[in-house]
Amino acid sequence: MAFGKHRLQQELEQQKARCQHLEQELSRREFCSRFVEADEAMQRQLKLYSMIVSKTSSGIVVTDPEGRIAWTNKAFEELSGYHLQEMVGKYPGALFTGPDTDGQVAAYMQECVQHQRGFQTEIVSYAKDGRRFWMEIDADPVFNDDGELLYFIAIQTDVTERRRTHEALRQSQRRLQDLSEASGEFIWDLDELGYITYVSEKVRDILGYRPEEMIGNLCFEFMPADEVGPRKAFFEDALLHQEPVRDLEHRYLSKNGKVVWLLTNGLPLTMDAHGCRGFRGSSLDITDRKEGEAQRALLLQALESSSEGIAITDSAGRFTYMNRAHAVIFGYASAEDLIGQDWSVLYSEEEAERFLREVFPVMQQERRYHGRARALRQGGEPFLEDFSLTLLPGGGILCVCRDATTQAQAEENLRTAKNEAEQLNKRLEREILKAQRLAEEADRANRAKGAFLANISHELRTPLNGILGYSQILLGQESLQSSDRQGVETIQKCGEHLLDLINDVLDFSKIEAGRVELSPQSFNLRAFLAELIEMLRIKAQAKGLQADLELPSQGLPENVLLDRRALRQILINLLGNAVKFTESGRVVLSVSCRATSDRPRLVVQVSDTGPGIHPDQQEVIFEEFYQGNPEQTYHGTGTGLGLAISRRLVRAMGGELRLDSQLGSGATFWFEIPLDESTLSSTPEQTQPSCTLLGYRGATKTLLVADDVSHNRRVLCTFLQQLNFHVVEASNGLEAIRRLEETPVAACFIDIAMPEMDGVEFAQFLRNQPQWQHLPTFATTAFSSGSLAEFGQSALFNAFLSKPLDLAHVKDVLTRHLELDWVWQAADEMKPEDAPSAQTEEPAIPPEYLERLLSFSNDGNMRAVRETLKELPANSQSLAQLRRMAESYEVEALCLLLQQILAEPAR
Repeated sequence: MAFGKHRLQQELEQQKARCQHLEQELSRREFCSRFVEADEAMQRQLKLYSMIVSKTSSGIVVTDPEGRIAWTNKAFEELSGYHLQEMVGKYPGALFTGPDTDGQVAAYMQECVQHQRGFQTEIVSYAKDGRRFWMEIDADPVFNDDGELLYFIAIQTDVTERRRTHEALRQSQRRLQDLSEASGEFIWDLDELGYITYVSEKVRDILGYRPEEMIGNLCFEFMPADEVGPRKAFFEDALLHQEPVRDLEHRYLSKNGKVVWLLTNGLPLTMDAHGCRGFRGSSLDITDRKEGEAQRALLLQALESSSEGIAITDSAGRFTYMNRAHAVIFGYASAEDLIGQDWSVLYSEEEAERFLREVFPVMQQERRYHGRARALRQGGEPFLEDFSLTLLPGGGILCVCRDATTQAQAEENLRTAKNEAEQLNKRLEREILKAQRLAEEADRANRAKGAFLANISHELRTPLNGILGYSQILLGQESLQSSDRQGVETIQKCGEHLLDLINDVLDFSKIEAGRVELSPQSFNLRAFLAELIEMLRIKAQAKGLQADLELPSQGLPENVLLDRRALRQILINLLGNAVKFTESGRVVLSVSCRATSDRPRLVVQVSDTGPGIHPDQQEVIFEEFYQGNPEQTYHGTGTGLGLAISRRLVRAMGGELRLDSQLGSGATFWFEIPLDESTLSSTPEQTQPSCTLLGYRGATKTLLVADDVSHNRRVLCTFLQQLNFHVVEASNGLEAIRRLEETPVAACFIDIAMPEMDGVEFAQFLRNQPQWQHLPTFATTAFSSGSLAEFGQSALFNAFLSKPLDLAHVKDVLTRHLELDWVWQAADEMKPEDAPSAQTEEPAIPPEYLERLLSFSNDGNMRAVRETLKELPANSQSLAQLRRMAESYEVEALCLLLQQILAEPAR
């Protein structure tokens, strides 16, 4: 049973295998049947396509994926001259290319085949017999369902005739274009409405438009407005009557707006059922000709308008042109009376022979001749004629003439006057030589004066440097007794007053030489003006005048950055003149601030109720040394420089000093000067607490002081040593270099004028040495109070210190360049024994003494003031202050203090 069961299973397995094989066979047969059916359908389709391809006139080429020819139709065989068997398996480039085949196009086709892209192009090809033809190729790749390239199909058409026709048309257009270019005309077509349908490229040169910018537009759009109406009427009339346009001159506007004159000719186009279809023609640029005609017309008008006679003769000597002036000069009513006449009719026989003998031969050689002749007017009246002859091409002569009778008389008079003038010139030359000698002497005197002022300034500043330097040093010492302090303050005040006098002398010299210098500084404007007006009141009240200061309640800055000294000098001059020339009424100083678009401006007015200034004097009053009308009461008092100096100072500050005045109504001098907004402040400057400078933090620094004057060195050295600096000294530049080689220093103070090697040479040496080229170096001199920029050595020195030295300025320079941190001791930290003692009650000064002192002060008699003060008690603080002012010649401040004491109620 087991064996039978096993056998049965084997049979079942075999039967199953036979069934599977049968199913596979049935499937294969079914597939083959379908394939045969599809193949038959494909064959039928290919047969249909083959029949269609065989009927087309275009060549068809099928290539394999590598680009080799697999099949072509009959049309391509006929086109190329090759049989299919000759082409199969070969590349088209090996069969159809020749000398004229474009290599770039061939490379493009090969690239498209390699990248399986279709393409369209035209290329020169060659048939089997060598015939050259143009072929248009449209090729596309064919892919199977899996995206694999099967073959390329290219439709190739012979376009030789089309290319030949196109080339012929292009050549025709080129010939037409060349003709247009050669003739200088542009060619155009217009339709029946006047629209431009064609215009040649030449229009670009004539009107500046590209053809495409004009085609499609009305021709009238390119004409000036006054040209449109007449041209439209002309076009419509020519279109209606089908008449050609002949030599029409009209205007167009070029692209840049310039008027262009055109000469136009045109013919009506062929008629159709609706009439004339427009015009075709050409236009020539005649702008130069029209401008030439206009210029000739202007020239003719100018010739006719000329007051000189102008005439032209031909080669035979007969007049061909003559303007009216020429005819009038010779006494004829019209130029026509002389046209065609011989030139000799205008001269006597003797004068005509002279022309033939002397004038014409010279003119033939030199082409021109200028001279004078004795001519005849109509009727025989003789007169002198000035003439100019020019030989023209062709043998004609251009003559320009005028009546010289009056001029001849004038020349005779001129010769007489010239002889007299020559005598006068000789005398004048002698006076000029004399004046030049005087001017040279004056120039030498001015140079001597300038040198004297510079030298005397230097000589005065040198001792003042010691006086003011040590006074500043002594005043900085807390151990100085109060009585000694007053004496030192007096020394300092006197020195400062003397320095002001020196500066005034130099300022006057600079203003006189036209060199005005400004030194702006920040100061409190209201306090400055109050001080000035108080000083003015003393002089004004002495004359019974009222002196007022008018300031706005708001808008006026407290602090300004201006040259305080220059502004003070201007106002003192103006206020002093106002008081001087005013007998009754008042003098007013008015100051305000006016906002402008760029910077605010300070407006200053000084007004008085005096007699006014005559209009004839309102400008000359500002001239140097002008002292007014001799009839004025105050003529001769003063130098006459005040207003001239004030005007120059105002101009230097950026303004202009002006005057408004009428006789009997007083005068107002006013000016505006710009202010720097960065310095304006409505808050007054805060005063610093009283402190004592003890030194600076850090290690001790060494400074070099070089000056050939020993006491100048000692002043600066003493001050620096008090500030805890170590100082080395030198008397000239060479010695200073040796000191630098011996001792490293933090900075140098160098006098400009020194023997052997001066300060400039020393600084130049430093800047050329790597180890010292950045060493801070400060210039000191007594020759100038200017700046490094004025001195011309800003590249050599870090700062400029003018003698007498301001020790506070010295400290500021050291702080800025050495970055010092100073140590101060406040006043409240002083020992009790250092505090000032309480003041005892002062005795009153008798009023009669005060009046005497004020009278002496107003007269400037300081000697009398000092003698009077000796008669009063010595223990009065007010008297001590008055003595200091008298000894230091502070006249204005002394007058102001005396006036205040007199105004105080009796105690």
